[in-house]
Amino acid sequence: MKPKDPTAPKHAHYHEHDPLPPGLLPEDTAVASANECTGLMFTPPENAAQQEAYQELSPMAIPRREPGGRALSKGCPGTGKRPEKRQ
Repeated sequence: MKPKDPTAPKHAHYHEHDPLPPGLLPEDTAVASANECTGLMFTPPENAAQQEAYQELSPMAIPRREPGGRALSKGCPGTGKRPEKRQ
């Protein structure tokens, strides 16, 4: 066995368990998670009632553009006008 280098640091301190300083994170609770912003669902709806409940939380209709129409904005769902529900 090689002898240990006495000049090598004993531990690497990454401070991942240190408390966060106040004011580092925003106080506003109006933040979006990845699922909220993308419209992803953990599980697909199994019936029309579940689909309607999901639709009330976040519009999930696929935006369609008519030929020759203008491009749709690529924003987070629920931040502007809500699209009409599709059947």
